[in-house]
Amino acid sequence: MKSKLGAALFCLLFAIPFGGVGVGASWVLGRMIYDGHRAEDWVRVKAIVDSFGNGSVVYHYAYGGKNYGGDRLGANPIGGTDNVDSWHEDMAAMLSEAQQGGKPITVWVNPDNPSESMVDRTIRWKLGVFIIPFALGFGGAGVGALVVFFRTLFRPAEDVKRDPIGTPSTASGGVFMIWVFAFFWNAISVPIAVLVVPEGIQSGEWAVLLVLIFPLIGLLLIWGAIASTIAAIKRKFGREPVPQPAAVSRPANDGVFARGLIDSPSAPSAAGAIDTMDDGMPGAPDPMMTELEKLSGRKLSAEQREQLEKMDPKSRAVVTKMAGWLGKIKQTQD
Repeated sequence: MKSKLGAALFCLLFAIPFGGVGVGASWVLGRMIYDGHRAEDWVRVKAIVDSFGNGSVVYHYAYGGKNYGGDRLGANPIGGTDNVDSWHEDMAAMLSEAQQGGKPITVWVNPDNPSESMVDRTIRWKLGVFIIPFALGFGGAGVGALVVFFRTLFRPAEDVKRDPIGTPSTASGGVFMIWVFAFFWNAISVPIAVLVVPEGIQSGEWAVLLVLIFPLIGLLLIWGAIASTIAAIKRKFGREPVPQPAAVSRPANDGVFARGLIDSPSAPSAAGAIDTMDDGMPGAPDPMMTELEKLSGRKLSAEQREQLEKMDPKSRAVVTKMAGWLGKIKQTQD
């Protein structure tokens, strides 16, 4: 139970940060695309720049006879600066020229809500490509960890005992983790390569081609995941039956002494068994019966023989030895 809770807690601790990054990146990407498309219906209005710097701006404008203020630079909802492309440099140059020359700038205003505006409504697709690995990769890892968390926490203990390593269920879980890792790797490496390699080639920095190694590894991971999936399907639907151990064969006359062998006092009695090697000759005399008859000086009755035959092999051996000793003592006295 403790190991089960520990595994579930580990999955939860893994899911929270990765899932949080994935959710946050997905929100930024979705909001940027949504607001960019929404702003296509907005109207252009002249505004005066009050201040700007570090990816932020403050301006005011008039619309419908009322004055409004704005502080949104682009479609990116969180603002800030980045070096994904030259967008921030272009915005800084334009705003600096407008403020120093006392010139107005053009902003986009929502006619349905004039207090909502932005300087540039362009969707920065390069920034979106940069965000995708965080949205899909980290988000996918967080979702996978949550799935493992609930499966570990609510899976009956009996199922765990009935699911040893090597069973189809365990194999399918391994294939799933290979796919998760391949997806995570490619979701990060491919967008970064698409974003970095073309710019590196244009600037003549050929060393940037080394980045292509990571998407190549991603392709190998996908190939390995496909091969593992095919192997798992073959194991599940086309596996051969497990060979059963061959039964140990027993001799036909088990427990019956063959003719010509020396009788052992510790051997089990063959009374009542069918001798398949019976050749019509009388069997060898029982040593215990012989010794008791010598000691008593007369033949044993059928009832006495039957009782003696029911004795276990160890008792028969002890009685035979005692009868032999008593017989020797009797001969010495005579």
